[in-house]
Amino acid sequence: MELRERAEQMIKPQTPIVIPSVTRSIRQLTRMERLAENRRWLRGAMCFLAVICYALSLFEEGRVVTHSIILLFSLAGEVAIVYIHRVKAKFHGITNRASGERREVSVFHSPSLTKMFLEMLVWIIQCPPLPDDMNPEWLVGLDSFLILRFYVFLLYGTHVAHKSVFSHAIASLVRIRLNYRFFIRTAFLLEHLAVTLCAVAAGIFIFACSYAKAEGVTLGESFYFCVSTASLAGYSETSPVTFPGRLIAVCVTLLGVIVLCWMVGVMNEALSLTEAERNLYTLFRNNELCGKIPPQAARLIQRTWKLYRAKRDRHNFISRQITAFLLSQQVITYRVMRRALMQYETAFLRSTRTLEECLASDSTFGSNGTTPLASTNTSPLSSPRTRRPFPLYQEMRLKRDSRASTPRGDEYLQEVGSEFSSRRSEKNRFVLTPHLPTTQQQVTAAVPGMVDLELRLSMLEKSLEALATTAESLRGRFGVISSVSV
Repeated sequence: MELRERAEQMIKPQTPIVIPSVTRSIRQLTRMERLAENRRWLRGAMCFLAVICYALSLFEEGRVVTHSIILLFSLAGEVAIVYIHRVKAKFHGITNRASGERREVSVFHSPSLTKMFLEMLVWIIQCPPLPDDMNPEWLVGLDSFLILRFYVFLLYGTHVAHKSVFSHAIASLVRIRLNYRFFIRTAFLLEHLAVTLCAVAAGIFIFACSYAKAEGVTLGESFYFCVSTASLAGYSETSPVTFPGRLIAVCVTLLGVIVLCWMVGVMNEALSLTEAERNLYTLFRNNELCGKIPPQAARLIQRTWKLYRAKRDRHNFISRQITAFLLSQQVITYRVMRRALMQYETAFLRSTRTLEECLASDSTFGSNGTTPLASTNTSPLSSPRTRRPFPLYQEMRLKRDSRASTPRGDEYLQEVGSEFSSRRSEKNRFVLTPHLPTTQQQVTAAVPGMVDLELRLSMLEKSLEALATTAESLRGRFGVISSVSV
């Protein structure tokens, strides 16, 4: 029956959907989208013109013809700049109030008027199409400024990367401007290696071609000069003589400094530790120091006993001084390790939750209180926000099981369980459903890492108590031994 109903619904003619009428606002929105597409297309055309103009400037023969073609392409770029900024003026919405009721959009009333004049200046700087005998050296050097026209690649890349309507809609909601600054930051953040290599390769190639034309050297020599100058080494045997060559050398040096500073920042970001990695390293260091301190304490006792025997048997002066020196160095090593252990323990406890805070915390997403919609209790340890798994504690548990159990372990687990039950019962008195008493197995299963950490600390405390007892017995039996304090 169900299949038959579906077939009948598919056979029925569909209800025609009424096409909404095109209003003035929809027509204006469509016109603005078309203007944005034209603006993007003009930026791409300007990229093509910039490459053609720079390639024509590298030819030595027929300079009058090549510079005439460059001038025509430059004027075409000027027209494109005026149209692009007229579109930007329409997007800004600032009209000419002196035009009466029509309120026409004018480029001269746009906030980007200064940028338009700056772009027009960049696209008009070039060597004039005059014969070689009429062009002085400084006019010929104006072709070096054709490199500045490559800024359009940055603007065109910004338009292409953020051309979707979705990106503009989300950016308008969060009030972020999708300009070239945002494009540079995101590109260097996500693809910093590829962007850096492409920028360095393109810069070296462009400057090498310009230097080869300005100085009249081969392309290989110009590449060698640019690479050695950008690396701040200066191993090249040649030096620029002309004004364009010196200007290119300065630009290559600045490029090398910028790339060097950028690579230092990239390496710093690549080698910096995150908060989770720093906490994990602190945990590893704590585990390592907990295993090293007991042997160091035993070695300290041995050094003290050897010094006592040297004094009792009245060894020679040099032997006693060497034994005392070794004892002092052992004391210093032991103190340094204890201070390091205290420092790493403090850092680890600050970055993670202790046992009592984890058991007594009440989060919004997981609490021990019973809600009206459910009759089951949710532990904060099982909630996504409060659960903090530490797989390293399982390895520590295996190490602890291979050793002798401490006398404090069982009593401490019972105390933790009883204290946890009393605190939770006092804190949740308003809950109708009573809590079950927490057993030792539940506490051990809930927080295995903190229990193991407490057991390790209890073992360390036991070793320190044994050391203090031995020192007291030695002092009471043989008096004060030297002037060394542990």
